[in-house]
Amino acid sequence: MDASVFEGDAHLEQLMTYFDTVVASKNLGQHLQDVFGDDDKMDKAIFHYVLDGASIPASKAPLNLIPVDSMEEFWLPLNKFNFGPDSKNGFYPSNQQYAAHFGEFLLRGYKPAMGTIDCKFPFRDSTRAIKDGSVGIVDGFTKVLIMLAIVGFLVELEVNRDDLNGTRLGESLKSFAAIRCTYQHYDNPSHHFLLSLKLGYVTAEKISPSPISMLADIQQAINIERKMNKSNKALKDIMARVVSDYNKMVSIKRHKIDGARRNLIYNLLRLPQACLDLLHKHYDGYRHEQSGLPHDVLTHDFFVPGSTTRKDCDIYKGKELFSTILTTSPETCATYFKRAIEDFCRRAGQSATVKKKKQSQISEDEHFLLHDVCCLWLWVKQKMAESFTVTEVEKHQELFDKGHLDSDLSAILKSGEPPVFERIPFILEAQGKMMIDYVASHQDRSKNALLKSIEATYLAWVEDLRADEAQFVSDRILMEKEGQKTRNRLIKQLEDCHNRAWEAVAEFMGQNLAVFAGKVAEGESTVMPKSRSWLRETIQENANSQDVPGS
Repeated sequence: MDASVFEGDAHLEQLMTYFDTVVASKNLGQHLQDVFGDDDKMDKAIFHYVLDGASIPASKAPLNLIPVDSMEEFWLPLNKFNFGPDSKNGFYPSNQQYAAHFGEFLLRGYKPAMGTIDCKFPFRDSTRAIKDGSVGIVDGFTKVLIMLAIVGFLVELEVNRDDLNGTRLGESLKSFAAIRCTYQHYDNPSHHFLLSLKLGYVTAEKISPSPISMLADIQQAINIERKMNKSNKALKDIMARVVSDYNKMVSIKRHKIDGARRNLIYNLLRLPQACLDLLHKHYDGYRHEQSGLPHDVLTHDFFVPGSTTRKDCDIYKGKELFSTILTTSPETCATYFKRAIEDFCRRAGQSATVKKKKQSQISEDEHFLLHDVCCLWLWVKQKMAESFTVTEVEKHQELFDKGHLDSDLSAILKSGEPPVFERIPFILEAQGKMMIDYVASHQDRSKNALLKSIEATYLAWVEDLRADEAQFVSDRILMEKEGQKTRNRLIKQLEDCHNRAWEAVAEFMGQNLAVFAGKVAEGESTVMPKSRSWLRETIQENANSQDVPGS
């Protein structure tokens, strides 16, 4: 439904936006189970938003007792339905189915013209009373879950009930008070699941039953048959009986389980649960006919554990080795499903058109090759674990998941030559890189050791230098002290020599020449007085020129 029809209605826009948010990350039914499945919160919510004050006409009065026979028409309020996965067949409808109808229920509410809800009831107790949350569903599970989700969203978004009076959403909620139902009684409970599958084709308004839906109904019917008959027959035999019972119920040829559908269901019955979970999640986001694993692929059994893409491997020269490698294991099946789904999603994108989704699908032969590539990769991965590090194996797993190793692996398969682990191109590349890393690592360790040795030598040299510097300073101080003493001693010696020299001169002069006496001594030359005056003048001039104090 075009989102433009909700414009201007805040409540409808809010719920539609919240619906888109929920289904983007989780199945809508699982969301309800997680939020409301542990207590009576849903019952209280239905009473608050739907039943409290509701005016139900007598013609739509709710059925209170479990019927003992088939009933063509009766009415039940919304709170009587079980919304757990076991309500129908153990699986919830896909989000694609919810998306096809959610907007219509928001805008118009429930109308009997949309179809009745085919019910089934638990084993009757002594009271036969229909308890809240006890009624199972044969057909119409999507409709019931949508109505419950609308009420649940109001609780989660804390919408005030009074604000809904007179709104389109308020009118839609009133219609949930009485749901038109029908009941087909069977002595064999397994026929309820066969009826569910039949009605899935008859009442499918926009999306036909998915492989998961077909599988769920047939699986439940088989389980009941085994339990009732205490049969140890092979799965294929019991399935043949169940399919025969189903085909007897169906009058429209295109709704019967023919050879292709029979193969599809039988293949899915033999899959590990992990693979079914991947498939179920994928169908939540894409319609099965527009998905990465459509019907025509699942009708082949190459992906079933114990099978191969080719019944014999004579096309290969090393057929014994290839026969071992290409036999599907549970891990191979999960790997193939994961790759097929992820590759398709990458090609199609999140908001692709129907045409784009169809163009993103690959042929059956390409599916066969992808399966064999997955088988070969798991063999290579096991070999890698013996000689490579965990990190290196994980790195190559990421490369494989993105398809970067497919060319090397498919080339081996197309050559027909038995694979030799050591000669696979990406293995050779990885081993070469490992050797380079090993050498580089050892070179780095050698360089580090050398650097540490140089650093230690340098630090020792620095310590020696500091010790020498300290000794030098100490010696210099000592030498300065000794030098000062020597200078003082020499100066004293010079002063003493000087004084003694002058004393000797004075003594000699005093004895031999009366130069400084100031008178002519007896026997003195007449020249001496002139010499005395000349000496006096000379001494005075020298004193003046040197500015000697006191001269």
